[in-house]
Formats: sequence, C-alpha cells, structure tokens
Amino acid sequence: MTDALAAIQRRIFGSPNIKWGVGDLRLIAQHFGGAAIGDMARMVQKWDAGAGGAAPATTAPVIKDSGSPIHTFVASTGSIDRMKDRLDPRGWNLGPFKKNPVILFGHDGLNLPIGRGLAAWSDGQALRVKLQLATSISTFAARVDKMLQDKFLAACSVGFIPVRWDFAKDVNRPGGIDFHAMELVELSIVPCPANSDCTLESIADSGSKSASTRRAADGSDWRCVAKRDLTIDSADDPWDAARAKALILDWASAAGTIDPEKAAQCFLATDFAAPLKATSYRFPFATPNLGKLVAAKTGWRAALAALEKSSLPERVIFEGRQTVDAYERLLAEQLENGGKSARLGRAFDLIRLQGIANADRAAVEAARRARMTPHERRAERAAEIRRIRSTCP
Repeated sequence: MTDALAAIQRRIFGSPNIKWGVGDLRLIAQHFGGAAIGDMARMVQKWDAGAGGAAPATTAPVIKDSGSPIHTFVASTGSIDRMKDRLDPRGWNLGPFKKNPVILFGHDGLNLPIGRGLAAWSDGQALRVKLQLATSISTFAARVDKMLQDKFLAACSVGFIPVRWDFAKDVNRPGGIDFHAMELVELSIVPCPANSDCTLESIADSGSKSASTRRAADGSDWRCVAKRDLTIDSADDPWDAARAKALILDWASAAGTIDPEKAAQCFLATDFAAPLKATSYRFPFATPNLGKLVAAKTGWRAALAALEKSSLPERVIFEGRQTVDAYERLLAEQLENGGKSARLGRAFDLIRLQGIANADRAAVEAARRARMTPHERRAERAAEIRRIRSTCP
C-alpha cells in the first residue's frame, strides 16, 4: 500500500463521524495525488454524495423531556483535534439535527439511538448540546446513563457532513483539514473523542414529576424495560414466580455475574441502582426454554397483579401495564389468526417450544392445519391439486 493511499484511508475511514460526499473524496484524492487517485476512484463508488448549505447556528428550541437526567455536553470547539482537524464553531448548520435530534453511541447508526437531543446551540466559541438518554426504554441506554453519572464515561463526538472545507496550510498539520461549514447529523457518546474539549459539562435533574427514572430517597432506581415481543406460551399452567426468577438469573449469569441487559427483559421491574443483585429484579413473567425466552400468559398476568399491589413508582407500574397489554394483544392475534382449538394449540406449543422430536406426525400436521387461515388452506389445497395434475399423463 502506498503512503498516499494509507493517508487517504486514515483520512476517510479513520473518522467515521465525518460523512464525506463524493466530491469531497475526489478533492482528497487529488490532494494526495499520484496513483492514489485511481484507488480513490474505486472507493468513491461506495459513497453517496452529501450536499447542503450551512447557516449560522442559533439556540435550538427545547423539546419536552421524559424524566431522566439531562446531560449538557461541549460537543465541538475550534481546537485542533487528534486528526489534526479544526471545526469552526461559527459554521454549524443545526437545522437537520433539530428535525431529528438522535443521540448514538460510538457513531453506530445501524442500531437504535440511545437518546435524543433537547437543545443545541453555538455561541461562536463552542457548540453545546443538551441531551437525554432513553433509560426507560433501553437497558443499554440506562447503562450508558449510569456510566455518565458515575463518571466512567464523559465524552462525546459530532457526526457531520462537510459543506465547506480546505486542507490546512500549517506544515505541522500534514493531512489536517479546516472545516468552515458543517451540517450536524448526530451526536455520539464515545469513550475517546477526537477533540479532547468535547466532554460532559453538567448533569441536571429534568424536573419531571415522573419518579421511575429518578433515584428515590432510598437510592433505588426502579424501571420497567421488559421486552414486549417474546415467544408466547398460552398454557394455563400454574405460575411459580420464585422458580422463574431463579431460572432467568441463572441464564443471565453465564459469565459469573448477572448481565442486566439480559435479565431485565424478563421482569416488570428492575432496580438499576444495583443491577448485579438478585433482589433488584422483581415480577418475572418469562423463562428461558431451549435457548429462547418464552413469556407465559399466566406469568405476565401474575406479575402485573403483584406489581400493581407494590409500592413502586407509578411510572414503573404504568410501563408494566403497557408491557402486559402488548402481550395480551399478541395472544389475541395468535388465537384469532390461528383459528385453533385450545387442545390443538397446546399440542403445537409443546412441540414448538419443547422440541419433542418423537411427537406423533399426525398430531403435528393437525396442529399446523388448525393454525392456518382459510386463505392459507385454500392455497395449500390448490398447490396439491396442481401437483397431482402434473403427475398425470
């Protein structure tokens, strides 16, 4: 690999937060010159063009928050960063970010956001962003929020589209770029920022009346982040909550300690102030079965009944009800679409969930046909007729 091509790759692929356009890539190739231009031509084919004009940034309107802490970050300054780049704080166009204020982790745009921006503004010296993480929805976001509060994480990085830029003329910044106008696309929480100035400035209580996403007087932090789309077991078997909890925590502790992200999805309430303690998980409604999590009808109904009698924050109870409502809807859809009797449905669920290899093939077929819609049965019958006709001379 030539030095020029290596420089290009560092310049482009070493900065995933910069959303280069095709025209920008050609300018970079020309700057490094030589045979690298041909290599760059092949790279250009993988990129889409980015365009748009920049406008002076002003204070963004504050979006109504949802109750979790508000973090204020210095998102960008005019300092030279570790890539030898400089971003002009006066050149930010915040319009696109206001319309879609996503907060990511590590510029990972393939996964769901972990939060949203509440306000963004530039005072000509620095770009600042107030943000809030989705702690009541995502267990990963809740872990990031906890790490920010406990100062294990404290940095951010801007994701942007270059609008107007040129290469630095400073001999001490070879390959460095001066960005004069940029379009903010996203802000990411990161362990190590390119610009060392981009750090957490403050954490404030949102002032919301919601208690589920704020620490209680006893230090607890109860939330409901249960998963709402697990496989359903519609059987009427008695529910043993203590046994279910033991099975879940054993399954979620393969590495020796409880993995909160795995365990919390099976409980209607989790105390994220102490996620490694078994007592922080209450009201189980699912169990692991052959490597899959299965939500039991009797389990979620028993869990909700117990949750509603508890003294946990009202927001947690509300979210628990929302979770159970989601499963009740899934159960109703399953019964309606399947059109099966309770006996055949139970036989099919046992075959599917427990993997009974030696089950009577006739019972399997009967269960399968009982779950088919009229349209599916007609389609299967028509296909069988076509097959028979094709064998006739």
